[in-house]
Formats: sequence, C-alpha cells, structure tokens
Amino acid sequence: MATLVDIEQLKRNIREIESSSVYEETSLAEEEAKAFKKILKLASIREQASKKLHERLIKDGFSEQAVSNALGRAIEAHIVDDERYAEAFMRTQLAQGKGRRGVERALEQLNIDSPSEEAWQLAYEQFGDDELERAMALLHRKPPRSKNLREGAYRKLVQKGYSADVAASAARRWSESLAAPECEYFAD
Repeated sequence: MATLVDIEQLKRNIREIESSSVYEETSLAEEEAKAFKKILKLASIREQASKKLHERLIKDGFSEQAVSNALGRAIEAHIVDDERYAEAFMRTQLAQGKGRRGVERALEQLNIDSPSEEAWQLAYEQFGDDELERAMALLHRKPPRSKNLREGAYRKLVQKGYSADVAASAARRWSESLAAPECEYFAD
C-alpha cells in the first residue's frame, strides 16, 4: 500500500513540476539552444539578416522568447551582423546588374540601414562606378522583349532597381543605338 501512495505522490509532484516556472525555464532554455543551433547552421551557409532569421525561426515553430534570446546571443557573438549582411547583399545585387535604389529598397524592407558611402564606392570600383554604363550593359546582355523597345528597356531597368533618371537615359541611349545603321541587333 505504501508503494501505491508513493506513486500517486510522484504523479502529483511531476504535475507540479510541469506546471512550475522551473520546468518552463528549462524547456525555454532547451528551445533557445535549438534555435541558436539552427541560427548557427543557417549562418554557416551564408550571411543572414536578423529579420529574416527571426521570421524563419518563428515559422519553424520556435517561441518568440526563444527566438529573441537566441538571436540576441548570435548578434552579440557577431554570428549575425546586419551591417555585414547589407554589404554582402549590396555586392551580390550589383554583380547581378541591380541598381542602387533597388538594393536600398530591399534593405529597407529588412529594417537594415544602407551600407556606408565608403562601402558603395568600393563596390562601384569592383563592378563599375557608372550606373548608366551598368544599365546599358544590362540592356545589351538581356534586351527587353516588347513591341516598344524603349519603354520595355525603361521598365526593365526600373524593375532592376535603377533610378528613373538612369533608366530613362539608358533606355533612350540604348534605343537610339538600335536605330543606328551599324547596329547588328536586328540583323539576320
């Protein structure tokens, strides 16, 4: 009979522990550790923005508190750095032919400040500092497919993140170069 009472008492103790804050803190710590491990895994593949990581971890089922704590640890340890992400993002977008305005808009959506002017200058030195020339090169590499080529070129450049001024100038210059007799764009 004493054994039966002990088992019932043990069950009550387990229920009390499960409902106590000690148990919650332990499970939160475990969840935070799992979230931190996931951050390490994702950050080892490529640079990550803190906002994207936060959204990803919440979507994966981690609690808000565990995500915030794990992300705070990762930021403190410089595993996640939005400034570093912004510079890497800027370089990859410029390499893909995107314009400065589009890069800044994408970073703004992630609540990340645009890279410093110095970082922009270094990137422009690497990928070409003249946005108009980069826009022209993009149009020559991948011309628009529309009836009105000039308007199509303008739309393409604006969609790629070039400012309206650069897009208009490049579209005009590009369409005028097609009209020139030495142009081989429409040659059979």
